[in-house]
Amino acid sequence: MRRKNQLFIIGNGFDKAHGLPTGYEDFYRYLARADADSDERALLYTLHEHIGEAFDENNTFLWNDFEKRLGKTDFQQDIFFPSEEAYNQTEDDTDKDPDYYSYQNIVPLQALNNSENTLPEIFDRWISHVDIHQANPIVPFSEYINQGKSRFFTFNYTETLEELYGCCDVEHIHGRAGDGTVLVGHGADLKPENEKHDMSECPFASTGSMDDIERYLNLLNVPSKLYNAWRKDVRGNIAKHETYFESLNDIDVIYSFGFSYNQIDSPYIGEIVQHLNDSRHVKWLLNAFDKSKFNEYSACIRSWGFKGKIDEFFCKANT
Repeated sequence: MRRKNQLFIIGNGFDKAHGLPTGYEDFYRYLARADADSDERALLYTLHEHIGEAFDENNTFLWNDFEKRLGKTDFQQDIFFPSEEAYNQTEDDTDKDPDYYSYQNIVPLQALNNSENTLPEIFDRWISHVDIHQANPIVPFSEYINQGKSRFFTFNYTETLEELYGCCDVEHIHGRAGDGTVLVGHGADLKPENEKHDMSECPFASTGSMDDIERYLNLLNVPSKLYNAWRKDVRGNIAKHETYFESLNDIDVIYSFGFSYNQIDSPYIGEIVQHLNDSRHVKWLLNAFDKSKFNEYSACIRSWGFKGKIDEFFCKANT
């Protein structure tokens, strides 16, 4: 009997099932540690101000929750647009140095400007410190793997599959820890970041120096640039990996472990379905650990045109 070609779709729940500290709450605590570097403390402040601590009553917060909230974040709140009240305050507080008002407006934007590249860089730094070797293989999972016939499509940055299971054919679709290519962020549309600004948009135009006014106006596009820099370009990433997706036309069975089928990453599912030779003859198996999500996940898979059978497989996490 011909051994079936397998594709394993792996999400962060897989690493967490191994007891690895790879949740958003773990990242947040990494930034909040006493010996955090200055750029880590700055990122913590930005996330705290714009995302919040983001933990529910169970002290959990999924990465896709973070990504969705990040996509709704308005970094423009750090811009103080001119108002009659602001001008009156400037005129009334004659005891304050005029540079004080320039400082109050410029510093928040400068802080955002300094944060533009920090999320992916610090995220990579953090995930690279996760010690995979503290975990043990999940024996039932290893029994599903047909060596030589299995491929792995992982959203994780760790090498859990390679280190604990000896897997070779692993596609890290969002990059690998330590290689400087990690993709992390929201999936919302880009915002314009090259708009022109003039003196009417400066709240301290009547009191500030021309150098400070020019500096402020040059910083007004920073919130949009930061928002765009913290975006995960899923469609662009799919295009980069088109050859890989084309290679999936011989898959017979798909196993899914720890992936949440969230809206941001669901286009990858569509790309997989599109490249199956005939999805009517493919079986898609969801880990029974996600039993409460079975209908939701199935609906996502079906929405991309999958015609085969969707069922469950049983694989208990390590405790």
